[in-house]
Amino acid sequence: MASLNTLKGNGYAQIAIGTDDVYNSAEVVDLVTQELGGKITLQPG
Repeated sequence: MASLNTLKGNGYAQIAIGTDDVYNSAEVVDLVTQELGGKITLQPG
């Protein structure tokens, strides 16, 4: 059986979000990533 590291690979995920208020949306996404895990690599601005 393959280890978990082998199954995950070394890929990455990326998403794009359209919004009327990018700064407010970024704050919400930041709160969610703090709660659920994840990393924002580039804040708007």
